[in-house]
Amino acid sequence: MFGRLDGESEDEYRARVMPMVQMALTRPRQNADEARRIAEEKAGVTTAQHEALDAAFSAVYDDVLNYTNTAISDGQLTPYERNVTGILEYAGGLSGILGDAEKKVGGILSPAQRKSMYESGFEWGEYLGLHAPWEKLNAPPPPRRGDGGS
Repeated sequence: MFGRLDGESEDEYRARVMPMVQMALTRPRQNADEARRIAEEKAGVTTAQHEALDAAFSAVYDDVLNYTNTAISDGQLTPYERNVTGILEYAGGLSGILGDAEKKVGGILSPAQRKSMYESGFEWGEYLGLHAPWEKLNAPPPPRRGDGGS
């Protein structure tokens, strides 16, 4: 489903797959936005802090997309075959990006604010994962002979 079809261009792939991605993410993103709003309210996050968080996340999203696009183009993440090792390596790299994001949050929110948000059930990793602009990912390369196709 997420591999390129025979002869399918990148634009055709995006037209076929990205509406499904957007549809799948719409409700979870709305839920995450509401959870963040409630958690920030409980933690006393100011408008300036909220805006600083959003600005910091912009760079995080760029890192995630660049990292993911590289993993796709290198075949580490592939829709054509099982690659558990590649997926685990990819996940390890994502954990480093998440760690950097959490450091940025720590530079904006006080420890008490972070604790309050955590205790409200809010999770930055989940929020960032849902809000990354996955719709901007590059299409995977066309399948090579022996890839198993899509």
